[in-house]
Amino acid sequence: DCPSAVEAGTSLICSVQIVDEGEVAVESTTTVWIDAITNSAIDATEAQTSFSKRTEPQDIITEPATISIPSSHLTGVFIVRAKTEYLGSDQPDSG
Repeated sequence: DCPSAVEAGTSLICSVQIVDEGEVAVESTTTVWIDAITNSAIDATEAQTSFSKRTEPQDIITEPATISIPSSHLTGVFIVRAKTEYLGSDQPDSG
């Protein structure tokens, strides 16, 4: 969940919900980024942030994610995406 608008040179603060559907505790890494190129891939030139979290089976956790948007960032409408990788788990990645 992210605000619908933010200005370049400020921070975009989103809430990211992680749902652990696995059967064992797992470490997950979530990356949230502004997909300026709209290719669904995390590109080095796109504003982004990452965080790691350990979850227990069936946990539903909400974490804040803050993306610093440089003042040089292009203006316009962009998609904010999130991708979560569950390390050492059979649970499929999301995103």
